[in-house]
Amino acid sequence: MLNIPFFSHPAEKPTLADSLSSHALPIHQSLALCRGKDIILIGEETCGTREFYETRCNLTKKLIEDGQISGLCLEGDWPDICAVHRFVTLMSDSDVTTNGFQHFPTWSWKNHSVRKFLLWLREHNRRLTPEKRCGVFGIDLFSLNLSMQAIIEHMKKCEPSHVNSVTNMFECFDRCGSDPVQHGLTAGLTNDICLAASVPAFTRDTDSLKAPPSPTSSSVSSRDEAFMKEMNKKQIHEAEEYYRSMFHSNLSSWEVRDNNMFNMLERIREHLMQTRNNNRVVVWSHNSHIGDSRHAYIYHPSMNTTPLQHTHELNLGQLIRQKYPSNSLLIGQLCYTGEVSAAPSYGAHSQSIALNPPLKNSIEDVCHTIASKVGRHQFMLDCHESHTRNALQQAGQLLERGVGVVYHTNAERQNHYFHANVEQQFDALFYFDQTNPVVPLDMIEPPLSERMETFAITA
Repeated sequence: MLNIPFFSHPAEKPTLADSLSSHALPIHQSLALCRGKDIILIGEETCGTREFYETRCNLTKKLIEDGQISGLCLEGDWPDICAVHRFVTLMSDSDVTTNGFQHFPTWSWKNHSVRKFLLWLREHNRRLTPEKRCGVFGIDLFSLNLSMQAIIEHMKKCEPSHVNSVTNMFECFDRCGSDPVQHGLTAGLTNDICLAASVPAFTRDTDSLKAPPSPTSSSVSSRDEAFMKEMNKKQIHEAEEYYRSMFHSNLSSWEVRDNNMFNMLERIREHLMQTRNNNRVVVWSHNSHIGDSRHAYIYHPSMNTTPLQHTHELNLGQLIRQKYPSNSLLIGQLCYTGEVSAAPSYGAHSQSIALNPPLKNSIEDVCHTIASKVGRHQFMLDCHESHTRNALQQAGQLLERGVGVVYHTNAERQNHYFHANVEQQFDALFYFDQTNPVVPLDMIEPPLSERMETFAITA
């Protein structure tokens, strides 16, 4: 008889999903990660997924109820969000949740999820003294014309003798109508900064916008109002720089925008400390702004780079991490498939669009496998937990999806994917396997099929 040796097949190497499955946590455990953090940034993979909105609303509610934060900062235009701030802090009774947010993309903030949250915040603030009320602020800078209009209206009320001179300074924008992008093109081609020559006069004529409140008007609401007027003034200069940077080869419009977001956040936190003695905030923005961009990698064919080479533009997450490495928390939100509210092109009306299944070797695809293994459709990965971090580090760069206000379903790879080391890009990841579109206010909101985390458990 022949002795035929028996060769056993080697055991299959565990996949990344295998390694992470036992470390998929309930999302409400993120509350423990938020404790002691001064700046909590909560992102979104898309600008139109209802689960992302509902979850960060619920988490933010809990942080407000516990008195941990005094401000909510949105990736929204300053004048629009100023109206929201007045409403939720009871400075105004005008219900901006239904008549505000008139500019593209309206569904990002003018939706049922945000409206319910803002109505809740107004009622919550009603029970508190003004210095304890949580405010809402915008940190984006698309609002060039809105900021100019707000300043002129203020000047009419407070400094009518200077209205004509300030209006004359703004007239250089009229050659482009109300289109700030067209102004950016004109200014970029002519190397002309509209306000540069008149900055001294503009500063003199608008000094009332930054005058400290008098002893007779030292209430929180009056100081909030003075702060909002002063920030409108700053937004004119910074918004113009942004629109000019679109057509100036030496400037990155993305970096101008995110630098402004960071600077606005710093000013808001300083104001909150002065008026509320608490400068801890939550920031709602897209993952592309929230995640530390030093760990995201984009392939640029024109630059002869590969995905392994570090090509990135700095963002808000990077700037926050650099200045507040131990006092910040960066949370990304991801999903597999479902529906999303997005536009087919910039400026178009939103539609409910089916999300394509994620590409292989993407973090979304890994999370979908985890969800299938553990039978949980929503969970969190704590990127600082040693096993999770080590497994993700060993896996190396993964594809990651990002869908903004426009979704190119037929050209998804080149428009919506990049490589990232997610365990360094974020401190935690929230994942949802099946999602629904956020519902604009002009549509009826159906119930969600999956119950969302309420964050009632604080352990």
